[in-house]
Amino acid sequence: EKYDGWFMYIDCIDGVWQGIRSKTGRHLPSMAMYDRLFAAGPKPNQDIRIIFEAIIPGKVFAELNGMFNQQQYEVTNAVLMCHDILFAKYPHTVFMKRYDRLKSVVDFLNFDWLRIAPVMATIHDVSVWMGMYHSVINRNGEGIIAKKADATYAAGKRDYTLLKIKRDLTLDVKVVGMVEGKGKYAGTLGALVVEEKSGQRHEVSGMSDEARHLWWNNRNLILGAIVEVEAMMRLPNGSLREGRFKAVRHDKTEADID
Repeated sequence: EKYDGWFMYIDCIDGVWQGIRSKTGRHLPSMAMYDRLFAAGPKPNQDIRIIFEAIIPGKVFAELNGMFNQQQYEVTNAVLMCHDILFAKYPHTVFMKRYDRLKSVVDFLNFDWLRIAPVMATIHDVSVWMGMYHSVINRNGEGIIAKKADATYAAGKRDYTLLKIKRDLTLDVKVVGMVEGKGKYAGTLGALVVEEKSGQRHEVSGMSDEARHLWWNNRNLILGAIVEVEAMMRLPNGSLREGRFKAVRHDKTEADID
């Protein structure tokens, strides 16, 4: 299942936990409590990286995004849903073998807030995973992740070995420009100009009034940022139907652009 949280990881090198980091490799002060718990807990006997999605039950991404990104705020109620692990000694291990090892490591660490993201099924029939997708959507979930069972890990790479099947069309795109608003929004931000990896550009709105004023007067805060946008669908000419801004993705890099 796809969780509506932040991608994070933690390394253990030479028996020392290195602190929780975002996908960009930035240390996260908001996760300081969990850093301390890792440091005081068991140590693996080899160098590893645990990869997880950090969520807070009952919180949506827009709320999490601000909490995890803050420098002066310490999260105390997160759940870390582990979905992969890397071993320095075995860089070419396939996913299902990595997953089995991940379960062993999570059991060994024995933290109640460090959990396994369960594999829903290993299947070849598309109709089966589509049924799983609809069951997740029907209970207001985000969607599902499909991973190729015999694929090795490729950092920062999106291809056929990892697919995200989500309820709405969502894209991670780069902010490359701004458009002044009209009427109520004259003299402030009307729309962000965002760009996909293909070079296709879109104008999206949906920002809060506070964000409109902040970014219009401090453009360096948003230009070049990776943001998530939503749309009902993609039209034949490549444009988005009812494209709208969802959130700044502080946990994403240009390698994640769709």
